[in-house]
Amino acid sequence: MSDQRSLLILLSVLGGYLFCQTLAETCNTSGPCSCNFSNWQLDLSPLIASTKTSEPTFTTHTEKDIYNYNPCKPFLSKANGCINNTDLAVNRINKDGMCEVVGIQTGVVFKGDISTAEGIYLEYTNGDVLPKSSAKVFLKCSDNEAFKFVKQESTNPLVYVFTLETAYVCRHHLSTGSILLILVTVAVTIYLIGGFLFKHFYLHAQGVEIIPHYSFWSDFPLLVRDGCYFALRGCQGPSTYERI
Repeated sequence: MSDQRSLLILLSVLGGYLFCQTLAETCNTSGPCSCNFSNWQLDLSPLIASTKTSEPTFTTHTEKDIYNYNPCKPFLSKANGCINNTDLAVNRINKDGMCEVVGIQTGVVFKGDISTAEGIYLEYTNGDVLPKSSAKVFLKCSDNEAFKFVKQESTNPLVYVFTLETAYVCRHHLSTGSILLILVTVAVTIYLIGGFLFKHFYLHAQGVEIIPHYSFWSDFPLLVRDGCYFALRGCQGPSTYERI
């Protein structure tokens, strides 16, 4: 019984791992505003198609500050402290009109995981500018476009958190066929590995006998052949001569 219990625990862990692997997926950075999943690409470039280079695409206000943001391409700022920076991605302008470089376009990366509540986000740093700061722009699927300040996450270094809502980050839904293919793949993997482990450790099988239901699978090609012959004959049985 202890062997069976151990086997069931192992299969449960294996099944859970495979299931989680189908859900967890990161996005590999392929450009300043695009990254690749296994079966689709996230691309923010349509957001800046009609935006002038000198202007930020998004602006959000808080009680004390103004934050400007431009994905994909840098924008220019005339505010003191940022006027000479030609690689701006995110900046902060306080009530006195002083500008802080929060993040630049160079070095931007996609981080996060779609299986978590936070999801995927863009991370910008301000390079060699002091004080050191960075911006996390979390991507949210929405029919409306909006850029919002969330919080200042830390002070040393300065880390600002934002959300970017847009339809261009909506994940493509898997088709019914894709879902079925994933489920079949997981089921077959569990069946094979679980069968190997059970027959080897519990039944002490060796060689080809370790294959689950070996007698059935060894006869399977012959069954397929007989089925093809039957279909080609118009679903009729063998002739009298063949019976003899």
